[in-house]
Amino acid sequence: MKKIVMSVLAALLVTTCLNAESVKGTYFGLGYGSSIYDDGGYLDDLKRNRDRVSPSTGITENYSSSGYKIYGGYQFNKIIAVEASYAEYGTYSLDFSNGNNKEMKPTAIAVAANIGYNFGTKKEFRPFAIIGLSALNINDTGNVDFYDNNSGSAIRFGLGFEYTPEVLQGIGFRVAYEGDYFSSKTPSNADSEFEDSYFQSMNMYYVSVQYNSRIR
Repeated sequence: MKKIVMSVLAALLVTTCLNAESVKGTYFGLGYGSSIYDDGGYLDDLKRNRDRVSPSTGITENYSSSGYKIYGGYQFNKIIAVEASYAEYGTYSLDFSNGNNKEMKPTAIAVAANIGYNFGTKKEFRPFAIIGLSALNINDTGNVDFYDNNSGSAIRFGLGFEYTPEVLQGIGFRVAYEGDYFSSKTPSNADSEFEDSYFQSMNMYYVSVQYNSRIR
């Protein structure tokens, strides 16, 4: 999967850089927003296991939180940019009535291609897509682990829109969705009700303020 992603990124960089007009420069920003954890069906299997083994045990889930993102990059032209980012997705938890609580505070460091298009009289508008790779850390903090693998690699994907009005002299705004998609193994002592692994994602919808030193 990683080889396929890197091959696609390389092809896009080569073809678009040959034809794009000059809009280049560094940028960096800070975003804040709402984050959601998609467990890929893990909670459903957990509840089925509870109903069979310990039906009196209650489960309260909190799969929504708030998070922030710090990012920076370089725009080569009005189509291609490369950016690095650090994201904290907030806190997610499963609280059991017997006290065996699960909690995690995931973070991710990513490097990705930002593929979009600057348009408008001053190139102030830019829809874009993000695709790249990230190093994800689950950061289990409860008294029971969510998964065996606490960290690993993920695929970063996102869509967004930027607006950089000329009057603000480089200050711009971004509205975007981004997610880290990964596979997590269940604990080695898990009941047979569970899958060996679950395809999951950490997602964030955020608004950011950024500074662009673009040369048009």
